[in-house]
Amino acid sequence: MTEYQLAAKLKDVYRFSKQRYGGHSLVLLFGVVYAEQLSNVSEVVRQAGIPDSLKSEVSKGKGIARYVVPNDSLPSELQRLFSKL
Repeated sequence: MTEYQLAAKLKDVYRFSKQRYGGHSLVLLFGVVYAEQLSNVSEVVRQAGIPDSLKSEVSKGKGIARYVVPNDSLPSELQRLFSKL
């Protein structure tokens, strides 16, 4: 997945998270799900046009990805949101 595709997905995740959950919890989950593709977190966050402060959330998710596994119990709308391109 390209940085551009990751940025587009992150932007969607950010908007969905703000609308539905009023926070940034899904931004951390984005880091978990796409950890292997995220080589330059700063650039992906910049291209997504989301607040620069969220780099830390994406980085946290990327850092814990090797210790956690997203499961199939996510609601279907979140499964669609996090489906790989």
